[in-house]
Amino acid sequence: DSGNHVFTPAGNPLNAVRVLARRDQQNGNPVATAFANAFGISSVDVAASSIAVQSPGTACITMLNPSASKAFYVQGNASVHTTGCNIQVNSCNPTDAMKGQGNTLVEVASSGLNQIRVCGAVAAVGPATFSPTPDANNPDNVVPDPFISLAMPDPALYAACDFTNFSANGNVTLIPGVYCGGITLAGTGTATFSAAGGTLSDGLFIIKDGPLSVNGNVSVVGDGVTLFMTGAGANLNFGGTADIGISAPTTGTYAGFAIIGDRNSPATAAHVMRGTAMGGYNGH
Repeated sequence: DSGNHVFTPAGNPLNAVRVLARRDQQNGNPVATAFANAFGISSVDVAASSIAVQSPGTACITMLNPSASKAFYVQGNASVHTTGCNIQVNSCNPTDAMKGQGNTLVEVASSGLNQIRVCGAVAAVGPATFSPTPDANNPDNVVPDPFISLAMPDPALYAACDFTNFSANGNVTLIPGVYCGGITLAGTGTATFSAAGGTLSDGLFIIKDGPLSVNGNVSVVGDGVTLFMTGAGANLNFGGTADIGISAPTTGTYAGFAIIGDRNSPATAAHVMRGTAMGGYNGH
């Protein structure tokens, strides 16, 4: 427990090791004295210990708002799975910094070192499950923005709109550009975010002043793309039986970033995954 500086053998998570070294009379190897020998003390017992703690590791989902209710919120039949990385919630809300409602599952799969780290409280309503049990109500879990040095796209880049209130039903291919008023996808089919074409390079989609809303039985796919959410109401809203599979670029300015929320935008809407929506993201 790094907060209370307490080492617990076989604790959870297994994130520390303690080494104790001693030389003493009981073990037959006390340390011989020099000057103390003049006073009849020929040897003394000596012991020292040290504890090494592994760093919390990398988070693949990080919620930075310091006080929001439901900063991380899943409901309905939604499932969130990560492998080899943490889920990090910086909100210190004392009631529901992190909340699961309904038949939801939030799971961090790892070797035991990765965690669900929450500054505030975790609320589970109904059969909602978190695995492993979150390390909650711990102010030491707050972390700085790990991407503070990442430059947001220049606003001049999206001063003009390529599409306004874009909507589609069924199969559709979207090209990089500026989507003002958001993107709405519904019906049955596949919506493909293409990394090629359009007005912006490196597979960049700028979704401005509106949501990426996916409902119905839509599969959303994209390889080598980055979705940048900016402006009022720019949030993710996945529902129905939507299936989301997006992978980030491997090169370029936003290599490794599949979805970016503009840190300079007002926090006017939460990101929501509900129903039986499922998501798979390769990148941040």
